[in-house]
Amino acid sequence: MSNWYLKLVGGFAAAIGRLDRYTPEHLQWLSSGYVCQSCSQTLMNGWGVADVRCYGANGERVSVAMIRLKGRVFECPRCNHRWEFRR
Repeated sequence: MSNWYLKLVGGFAAAIGRLDRYTPEHLQWLSSGYVCQSCSQTLMNGWGVADVRCYGANGERVSVAMIRLKGRVFECPRCNHRWEFRR
C-alpha cells in the first residue's frame, strides 16, 4: 500500500479517534500512516490490517477483534516499542 493512502486513512482514523480518547502518541502513529515512532517502519500488512501487537490491562495479548473493547497498549513487532492506545 502506498504511504499517501495510509496517511489519508490514518488521518481519518485519528480524527475519529479524538472522540474515542486515543492518546496523543497513538493519534500520531495513525496520522503518520502507521509508521512506528521508534524504528520508522510502516506497521501495516498486505491485507490492510495494522501489524502491531496489542495487550490488555492485564498484560495479556488481545486479538484484533477485541482491540476496541480490551486493548490498552500497542507494541511494534519489529523494535518492541510500546505506546498506550487510549486514555
